[in-house]
Amino acid sequence: MQSLIDACKEENMTAREMRAFLPSAIIATGQQNPESGLLSKPMNELLDRAEELFD
Repeated sequence: MQSLIDACKEENMTAREMRAFLPSAIIATGQQNPESGLLSKPMNELLDRAEELFD
């Protein structure tokens, strides 16, 4: 998760842009399995945590 946040910061994304981008990035990195419909953690929890780290 931290590496995704760091990448967002390097691209000078705002927290709002990051929140829009991260769900697809989380899926792409395998932190969530979209095929099973099951999340390793609820997406909102991941996004909230990412937003805390982003600030």
